[in-house]
Amino acid sequence: MAPSAEEASQNPDVLPDTYVFIAKGANVCPDGYVCLYEYGDLNSGAPGRILATKVNLKGLGDWNFSKVANSYYNHTVHTVAMDWQEGNSLVDGTIVADAGEKRSLSSPENNAIYNVTFHT
Repeated sequence: MAPSAEEASQNPDVLPDTYVFIAKGANVCPDGYVCLYEYGDLNSGAPGRILATKVNLKGLGDWNFSKVANSYYNHTVHTVAMDWQEGNSLVDGTIVADAGEKRSLSSPENNAIYNVTFHT
């Protein structure tokens, strides 16, 4: 079971490489992780699911987060690439997020991220 946002902020050394939790805001994304947020503006309107990872993920389906993200926070010192594909179409691309970058996604990138890759 994933730690709560409060537990994570109090003891970041016990966090798994990847986990999903429910919270809102940038302050709940642990240092060294990329967080994908279910809702725009980092779930600012209401708590929602957040996928936090510090490792490459090929396919987010194992976390029930494939094509769910509507915002992200790259709370790492690395550039991170996030591959996206709109629906079942051939429209796809890659979001390159610099260290510290956070933003809401808009069409066609929102609800479309399926891979996360760290560049060191």
